[in-house]
Amino acid sequence: MEARRQWERPILRHYHKTLRQRGVQGYTWEQLWDDYRLCLAMGVYIAVEYCRGQYNPETQWVWLPMLQKALTACDDLNCAELWSGL
Repeated sequence: MEARRQWERPILRHYHKTLRQRGVQGYTWEQLWDDYRLCLAMGVYIAVEYCRGQYNPETQWVWLPMLQKALTACDDLNCAELWSGL
């Protein structure tokens, strides 16, 4: 979590700059940021898919940390605001 918090914006800024240098036009930083946040929300769904149907303690080591990281990132970046107006 700490590494994500420290590096996500600089890495995404660099990614956006590289897209622009390679000719991508009309894709703003704000759009990229919102797309990133939407992908974080999808991470919650992916983690939940591991245990859908019934709880399996043998796979908890896979999905539980993934779910915790995705939920924390969604909270940190206020991803809920993306769909709160729907």
